[in-house]
Amino acid sequence: MVVIVSCKQSDTTPANTTTGKTVPVLYAKGFTITQYDGYKIVVVRDPLDTNKIIQQYRLITDKQFAGNNSNEINIQVPLHDIASLSTTHLGFFEALGVADKLIAFSGTKYIYSDLFTTLVSSGKIQEVGVEGGIDLELLVSLQPDIIMSYQTGDESYDHFEKMKSMQLQPVINNEYLELTPLGQAEWIKFIAAFFNLEEKATTIFDSIATNYNSIKKQAAGANTKPTVFTGLAYKNEWTIPGGKSFAANFIKDAGAIYLWETDDKTGNFALSFEEIFTTAQHANFWLNVSTATLLKEILSIDKRYTYFDPFKNKTIYNNYARVNQMGGNDYWESAIVYPDKVLNDLVQIFHPELKSGDNYFYYIHLQ
Repeated sequence: MVVIVSCKQSDTTPANTTTGKTVPVLYAKGFTITQYDGYKIVVVRDPLDTNKIIQQYRLITDKQFAGNNSNEINIQVPLHDIASLSTTHLGFFEALGVADKLIAFSGTKYIYSDLFTTLVSSGKIQEVGVEGGIDLELLVSLQPDIIMSYQTGDESYDHFEKMKSMQLQPVINNEYLELTPLGQAEWIKFIAAFFNLEEKATTIFDSIATNYNSIKKQAAGANTKPTVFTGLAYKNEWTIPGGKSFAANFIKDAGAIYLWETDDKTGNFALSFEEIFTTAQHANFWLNVSTATLLKEILSIDKRYTYFDPFKNKTIYNNYARVNQMGGNDYWESAIVYPDKVLNDLVQIFHPELKSGDNYFYYIHLQ
C-alpha cells in the first residue's frame, strides 16, 4: 500500500541526486527518474519549463527506504492495484503487461482495447465516473495503491487535494503536455517505474524510437512537402493546433508543411471559418475531421467545406480507423505508445511514392 509522507508541492529544484543512477530519458521533458539502492526518485516537471517541479515521488521497495523530505511522496512499489483517469494510460499498461493491475477507470465506455473492455465486462475494472464527476467514495472503498491522473490546473476538476484528504494518492502523469510524439511515448518509462519494469519499458521504447526515426529520415528525403491543415469548425469557430504543438511536430516529421507552422503556440487556439479558409483553401491535405468517415458527412455539416481543394480532390484523412461500437478510438490509446505507426500512416498519405501498398493503421481515407 501507499505510504504518504507529504502532500506539499514545490516549485523548486529537488534535492541533489548526483549520487544516484539516472535512467536515460531522451525525448520526454516532463519527468526524470534517478535510481538509488532500495528506492528511486521520480520527478514530474513542466515540459516547457523544466526548472518548475510539479511533484516528486520516492518509490520505495520497502518501508525502511522511506524518506522524510517534505517535498516528496513515498510510494511502495511495485504497485498491486491502480486506478486511472485517462484512456491515454491504457496503451502503456497493456504494452507493459500490467493491465490486470487496473481496478478502476474513468469513462469505461470510451475504452477501445478488447483486453480492457473484457476486464470491465467481467467486473474486474470498476467505473468511477467521468471528467469532473469522479466518485471518490467508490475509490476509497476500492483502495487502489495510486490514482494515475493528469493535471489541468483546475482543482475543481483535478480533485488532487480532495483525494489526499480522503487518503487517496493521485499520481500526476502529464504525458499529454509533451510537444513531440516520441516525448509522449517515452512516458512508458514513467509508468514502468511504478512497477519496477524499467528494463522492459526501455526495450519497448527503443524499438519504437528506432522505427520512428527511420521513417522520419525517409520522409525528410521526399522531393516535395505538401501543405496540411486539420479539424472542423464548430459554430463558426475552428480550433487548430499551434505551430509548436505535438500535432504540428507530427506533420513536420512526416515531411509535410503545417500551414500554421510559423505560429509559436504549443497548444490549440481558435480562428474563424473565414480565417481558416483564407489560409487553407488550396491546401494539399486535410486531417483529423472529428468523427467523419465519409465526404458526405462533412458536406452535411456545412456546404462551405466543399470549397476547400482537399474536399474537391478527395485528400481528406481521419484518425478514425480503429473505433468500436461505443465510440472508443484506439488513436487515443495505443497510438500514444506507438507513434511510429501513426508516422507510417502519415508518410503513406503525404508521400505515397515513398510508401505505397501498405494499409493505414490509424487513418482512413474519406470517400
